[in-house]
Amino acid sequence: MKFAVGSSLAVGIVIGAVADHCLDRVAAVLRPQQPAAHLSVSAVGLNHVKSRSAFFQQSQSEAAVVMLGDSITEYGGDWSELLAMPALNRGIAYDTAEDMLLRLDEVIERKPRIVAVMVGVNDLRSGVPVDLVAARIEKILTKLKAANVQPVMQSTLLTAEQLGEPATNAAITLLNRSLSQLCTSQDVPFLNLNASLAPEGTLDAEMTFDGIHLTDAGYLRWRNALDPLLRHLLNS
Repeated sequence: MKFAVGSSLAVGIVIGAVADHCLDRVAAVLRPQQPAAHLSVSAVGLNHVKSRSAFFQQSQSEAAVVMLGDSITEYGGDWSELLAMPALNRGIAYDTAEDMLLRLDEVIERKPRIVAVMVGVNDLRSGVPVDLVAARIEKILTKLKAANVQPVMQSTLLTAEQLGEPATNAAITLLNRSLSQLCTSQDVPFLNLNASLAPEGTLDAEMTFDGIHLTDAGYLRWRNALDPLLRHLLNS
């Protein structure tokens, strides 16, 4: 069964800060003087970000679980099918922790009981310092808790050897260590997905098709790790 999908959504109009921020972010990534910019957002990519954001703004859907993340979450497709429970996909390709913080109100409006967060790889590959990424993620968790939504922090996935970015993995390891400590202090569940998907310190080759994004096997392993925690929280 195919779960990983890159859907083409109807083009919409993004309003307010989300739209302005998307444009500012893409311009920053494309500036030639920008150092260590691993990410490149094409016009097609920008249109995707805008249309997906607009789709979320216009949606009236609600669910007990929201999956919040970047392209790794987005390409999971129908998380309700994958998790066998009502779940909304709020992943957007190219998103960073700052982006997710800006669009968090829309997520909260879906009235979820749980928001499962995964973020960080785009930040780190763009050269954002680990401490700043962690601070932005802390704001996401704090805002969710203030809205009486239970956050679940999922570890940022390590990359595979084929990507050839050991420095990225070193930064991811530091970030996950910081997030684990943060979650302990805030009484937020922290799910170490790398224990399942990257037990040898890099993302298993069979879990990914490009070094970052997951195959169907990768999503199934993710589901198997996340499912017991979600069901425990929903039943408590």
